[in-house]
Amino acid sequence: MADDDEKNTTETKPKTSNDHRLRVSKNVADDNGTNYSIWSRLMKVQIGSRRVLRHINGNPPPPEPGAADYTEWEETDLIVFSWILDNIETDIFIDFAHHQTAEALWKNLAVTFEGTSDPFLLFDMEEKDENVKQGEQILETYWRHLHGTWIDVDRCQEKLVTCYDKGVDQFGNTSRHAGYSSF
Repeated sequence: MADDDEKNTTETKPKTSNDHRLRVSKNVADDNGTNYSIWSRLMKVQIGSRRVLRHINGNPPPPEPGAADYTEWEETDLIVFSWILDNIETDIFIDFAHHQTAEALWKNLAVTFEGTSDPFLLFDMEEKDENVKQGEQILETYWRHLHGTWIDVDRCQEKLVTCYDKGVDQFGNTSRHAGYSSF
């Protein structure tokens, strides 16, 4: 029984050679970083599915250097670090490889590419959203593109819409405050 308790409290470390490779369909910085939102979501899913999410979110914090489990934590952190670097475009790789932990790397990528609360980025996205046309696309493809731009706009808002019923009013207030179109 004590062995089972120990297994539940220790970190799950990738064990197979397949667990040591992680690829998402696109690298961050494709299209000048405009794919960061989907890239970070896919990376988070992949890292979380390997039960090592703590290495990018810092919860719980890592053990202190010299602690009994620090070496194992550091080895796993280096694996997660390499997964992230493997999914960064080659031309910006050197700008991020100097970080000491996977969490520091993850946070720096967010600061660099996330673009939340950037009024110029938000304006560009809303303008793009207003100019989306169905054209020759089938309805499902058109809806998917339109929905994706709405998600990106919502992500860049200072105050995200908190519930469906209040969403239209919140969006209208945010748009009027920012000087964009309103309902």
